[in-house]
Amino acid sequence: MLLKEALENQNIEIAKKKFNPKFHHLFKKLFDMGYKLKKQLGAGSNGVAYELEDGTVLKITMDIKEARAAAKLVGKKNKYIVNFYRSFTFEKYGNLCFIHQEKLRSANIGETYFDDYIFYVGDDRTAIEFLVFYITKNKATGKEINAALDKIDDMNDPRKIKFLKDMIYAALELKQNGITYGDLHSENVMKDDKNFKIIDLGISESDGKIEKVKVEKEYNG
Repeated sequence: MLLKEALENQNIEIAKKKFNPKFHHLFKKLFDMGYKLKKQLGAGSNGVAYELEDGTVLKITMDIKEARAAAKLVGKKNKYIVNFYRSFTFEKYGNLCFIHQEKLRSANIGETYFDDYIFYVGDDRTAIEFLVFYITKNKATGKEINAALDKIDDMNDPRKIKFLKDMIYAALELKQNGITYGDLHSENVMKDDKNFKIIDLGISESDGKIEKVKVEKEYNG
């Protein structure tokens, strides 16, 4: 099958337009590795996310820092962060990364509601979006974290309480794995059956090691 037909059949024409033509043969390599793309889930400034036929997600991104952070969490069971199965790139093409992760469902938090959710739970410094960053940067003390949790408990909205606590616990998970995170917003939060979870680790700092996959030869379909 010609590459053009393979790309069209796999529903990733957008990938052809977004990425440099020198990367096109790598998509055939993905198919050969068993990553069967079913449909596009979304696209951002750095890449594209696809649902695979097995119900998981493959992100194709030019954000190397995100891929490094994902690599730190591969194989770990995370309660408040999406589970990652693999984070890899191809030799000689290190500026294009692939992140294989679980698929979650929408948290149904629109941007306006999200802003309301993360609004102050204490003083300015404990607004949730900043508190998450401070926790992962080791700048938030245990006293500040506990004070924020106590403040959250005083709220009347059970869903808001659950969301805010889950974001703090997600930050603690990231901290435990040596990841600094600064990209908390509505589109980066989804849910599994129990918890709100961070699904995108853009604007991260870590020392994760991305797997390098060998490409024997270029595909010229």
